[in-house]
Amino acid sequence: MKTTLLLVTAILLLLSCSSADQEKQPETTTVTEQIADSTTSTSGLETRTVLGGRLSILVPSDFTLMDKGMLDLKYPMQAHRPSEVYTNYEGSINVAFNFTQNRGAMRELPAFREFLQHQFDRPGVEFLNSEIRSINGRDFAVQEFITQAIDSRIYNHMFVTSLDGRWLMCTFNCTINHLDEWRPKAAEIVNSVRVL
Repeated sequence: MKTTLLLVTAILLLLSCSSADQEKQPETTTVTEQIADSTTSTSGLETRTVLGGRLSILVPSDFTLMDKGMLDLKYPMQAHRPSEVYTNYEGSINVAFNFTQNRGAMRELPAFREFLQHQFDRPGVEFLNSEIRSINGRDFAVQEFITQAIDSRIYNHMFVTSLDGRWLMCTFNCTINHLDEWRPKAAEIVNSVRVL
């Protein structure tokens, strides 16, 4: 039960952000690019290798690895901080990866999807989609929903799988004012993920 509560806390922190945080400009931008393939899609996305070579995924070509200052601001609890976050300059659009320490097997994925949906089934959360989907030969629990932050609404496109016996959680998020432009790109990002 303690592990479950820690995981839920980590998920909520991974998804939480306020527009006040997003409007603050970072003092420096880390331009660390781990590009596995210079192929750029027509929507301005390019393939990158993330999480120490565990995944390849499309990420917006102008996104950079979130610097420590912005990570500290957006995710103040270091224990629940995503492993890597790629972001635009303002920090208002993000692709976050969290290779958790929580044990999880692929056979548990359907139950885990239901558990996550139940955890977010509360006032202020609008579910758009929740399913198990095969992406490039691997099953993922995929969920789209809108959450309420302090002073804005946040669109989240989460995709979760088991890797090496642990839960790997990935999330695209943006403020609701970017939804029309970014929802199709979020789908392209999710559909590009490959475990290496």
